[in-house]
Amino acid sequence: MKRILLTILAITLCLSVFSGCANNQYKGPLSCVSRFGNDGAVIALMDMTEDTHKKILSVLNKGEWQDGVTNCGYDYEFTTENETIRYHSECGAFVDITNNRSMVLSTEDKSSINALLGVSEAD
Repeated sequence: MKRILLTILAITLCLSVFSGCANNQYKGPLSCVSRFGNDGAVIALMDMTEDTHKKILSVLNKGEWQDGVTNCGYDYEFTTENETIRYHSECGAFVDITNNRSMVLSTEDKSSINALLGVSEAD
């Protein structure tokens, strides 16, 4: 009986550990640097409102991430509590450098993020 209880406990612990790894939630504080050109020269550290932080983190947390990175440049780099994430406003793609995964946004989410960053549709 003790073996059965120990086995059940061990299985429960293993499942909780594995499910915790799959559920990567992004947390603030969130900082953002806008970048320009292929040389990666920094233009500016962006000053974002708390509401902007929450909206960007919400998109990052609700999105469907794919393993691997995209072959897309970036014009923004975000830093969260534990990750470095790059964003390309033209492609609408986030690349999580730390966790080696990427996410391409829906047209609606891309427009929302670009508006938050002050990217006009003509850019």
